[in-house]
Amino acid sequence: MLKPAASSLAASLVPLVALTHSALAQWAPPVSIHPGIAPVVVAVGDTVLIAGGITSISTSGPGCTAEVAVYRDGPGTWTTEWLQYARCGHAAAVVGSRAIFVGDHDLTPYGFADVYDDSTQTWSVMPALSVPRTHLSATSVGDIALFAGGLDRLGMPSDVVELYDDATGTWSRATLSQEGIIPVAASVGSKALFANPFGTTSDVVDIYDASVGQWSTATLQVPHSSTAATTLGSRVYFAGDASGAVDIYDDSTGQWSTVTWPQTAECVTATTLGTKLLFALRAHPTVIVNTYDTATGQWTSDACPVPSIAIDSATVGTSALFSGGLAVHRYDDAIGVTYCAPAVANSTGGPARLTAQGFPGTVAQGYALLRAVDLPPQTTGYFLNSRDPPFVVGPGGSQGNLCLGGSIGRYSSTPFDSGTSGTASLQLDLASTPTPLGAVSIVAGETWNFQAWYRDANPGPTTNFTDAVSVILQ
Repeated sequence: MLKPAASSLAASLVPLVALTHSALAQWAPPVSIHPGIAPVVVAVGDTVLIAGGITSISTSGPGCTAEVAVYRDGPGTWTTEWLQYARCGHAAAVVGSRAIFVGDHDLTPYGFADVYDDSTQTWSVMPALSVPRTHLSATSVGDIALFAGGLDRLGMPSDVVELYDDATGTWSRATLSQEGIIPVAASVGSKALFANPFGTTSDVVDIYDASVGQWSTATLQVPHSSTAATTLGSRVYFAGDASGAVDIYDDSTGQWSTVTWPQTAECVTATTLGTKLLFALRAHPTVIVNTYDTATGQWTSDACPVPSIAIDSATVGTSALFSGGLAVHRYDDAIGVTYCAPAVANSTGGPARLTAQGFPGTVAQGYALLRAVDLPPQTTGYFLNSRDPPFVVGPGGSQGNLCLGGSIGRYSSTPFDSGTSGTASLQLDLASTPTPLGAVSIVAGETWNFQAWYRDANPGPTTNFTDAVSVILQ
């Protein structure tokens, strides 16, 4: 490494993370879709479902659609599918490989849920809410899906929570400490949190701890009418409004704190992408997306031309998708070039894939994240790196192919378990990159290649590899 002047040492010791295709994370061209406005957007596995919504308004109420726009991240394809029931004012929660949709404005099909299973890419229906409601919220923790609040048949705000246990297929009921429509819902660890029913200014948070099956309440640092929340690591971020506050709950410590909005506007939806939080704010005629970098505490803003204030969002792979109906806007922070694709199929019947994502900036200010998907569930392995990208068929009797050569570094000190979702991720420390001769700091301008190795049973004990990604660091 070159010896920089002392005054520039801090900025020059580590490289910038650069995109090989473009200079910055960017908005992809919008994709036209045809569900109604105010759909529910939810991610399950590698699939994003943009379901239902309002198609018309009359004196008798809104007309709703059963149409679902389906985005599958692997091939990057869009298809159109259908709910059993037309829905608007509905909500969805994900348990395992299944997304469960409940609620509807006219309350007619309240006794049934539409269920999408991403493992089989099939739809079904099942009995659902015992108390018919619309404009409710949903989240999940472990095997439990929770559907909370809303409006009942008389148009009155509800405090009812219905819990679906996916492991047993049974429903139970509880109540929130405050009634209201569309309470902000999020989950972290074993806890589900509900706050700020729409149109209220409250400092109360209802918390359900699935590990003990008990409810409790907490208090926000700043009472406000936040309208969205998202989770990153052990923290839940409750998006702010004109009060200028984002409340943060850290499940690892049980403590609350706040950060300040860069502008006073109401948040409509929030999602997480890598180490960053994306908050979509109501600002006609476009929607402003404020990005909060949790590594640096810095804010940036982008204009997202979403023609609706009633938008929802979800993250899949290296992309965050925003939709209010009619069109989908995708924010992508993928970096690097994929090669050695597709990998050899594993016991799931398909190949495992590797992506790299990040934002430009020094190691102290930016990040690079590896993510392996479509792994066999509950398998173990670790990530690899190399400066050289040769191709080795079945090394050591593996079913897969090694796409790295020369001096191969192993992230064996941070092995992964793919869990039930078949995914694994690793945030790279570019100032301490493992090699056979010890950790090194990557030099600006270098190209590094990454791959993941994992165990499998296909049908007997074996190993396999993902495809590989080559990233220029500058």
